[in-house]
Amino acid sequence: MNLVTNGVQLKSPGKTPTVREAPFLEIITDLSWSLKIKTKDFNDSFGAKTLAEQCSELQWPPCCVSPNTFRDSSFGFFASFEEWMQTYGQPLDDVDWEGRDSEARERAARKFQEAMSSPQCQAHHERYLEDLGLGGESELQPVIPGTDCFNPVLENFWKPWAKSVLFPGAFRPDIVDAPGALAACFLQQAVREHLCWSVPTLPILRCMINFAPEGRILDVAAGSGYWSALLAGLGADVLAIDNFSWWQKRRVNGGSVNGTESSSGKEGIPLPTPFYYDIEEADAVEFIKAGKAEGRALFFSWPFNVMQCLEHYTGDTVFWIGEGSTDDIMPWADEWLEVHRVEIPQWFSLHDEFVVYKRKGSFS
Repeated sequence: MNLVTNGVQLKSPGKTPTVREAPFLEIITDLSWSLKIKTKDFNDSFGAKTLAEQCSELQWPPCCVSPNTFRDSSFGFFASFEEWMQTYGQPLDDVDWEGRDSEARERAARKFQEAMSSPQCQAHHERYLEDLGLGGESELQPVIPGTDCFNPVLENFWKPWAKSVLFPGAFRPDIVDAPGALAACFLQQAVREHLCWSVPTLPILRCMINFAPEGRILDVAAGSGYWSALLAGLGADVLAIDNFSWWQKRRVNGGSVNGTESSSGKEGIPLPTPFYYDIEEADAVEFIKAGKAEGRALFFSWPFNVMQCLEHYTGDTVFWIGEGSTDDIMPWADEWLEVHRVEIPQWFSLHDEFVVYKRKGSFS
């Protein structure tokens, strides 16, 4: 399985690679019109070209996120937490606090600063990072060309955010009113939409390779292929599949989800999205029924309507990441036994878990 040579693959489900339309969450849709932000966009470089022409020529840099998750008409790419916050931190704060009195804002700011200067909060944050087993990634070469580290989602986005609020891995009330909290919330969604829904770490990746038979893994519903790229970079033999049902035909510029004219009369423009691994378009059930998962562990990260493929899986190892709202293994609990559970980096208000299951019959 070859990594995508330029770090980004833009394609559609058909035979011929083309620009794929990216999904984006319609979060607080009115917000995109109320913000008065001059974002980094491509108008300067594209001159007087139309939005459609800009889209057709758009190139997505490796491991960057775009504000189109909440700004329908914005183009621009951000490679780090710091870049994003410099652009959106204060403007989104102004929107978030609109209509709330200045005294309330000052009280919230004081409460947050007290927490940030607390030795106890600092200790809880450091202990959390230790529990995650972070470290050692700096010794590894980047596996996605164009990036500056092995795991940019962790190093460039998650770690800086976690440090900015001394995140302890659990809810802390003052984080809600931290400076730039709303901007960080949108960044969290952008990372999950464009890069990966859960944050890999070196201990988890190595755990997967060690548990998988001869390091062979099938990444089911692989999304962007970010996890697959990192696993392959550590020497795993990875197949990645996705039926791309998550890929809604959502469009910028007020268009409808089907590309037809909306009530505003605008058709909308398709957006691209990045892919970091060679992902085969396939239905998980049919792929596994055909015996193509033979001798491989199955990997599910935030699965949705795909766990039924376990009925046709003859192997003995399953990796699962998610929380209560995702598909889980409970309908097949009689056949599977949890053998390992590892702490995984959390985004605020989410509760990801990484679990390894083994088929009960595989134990001697």
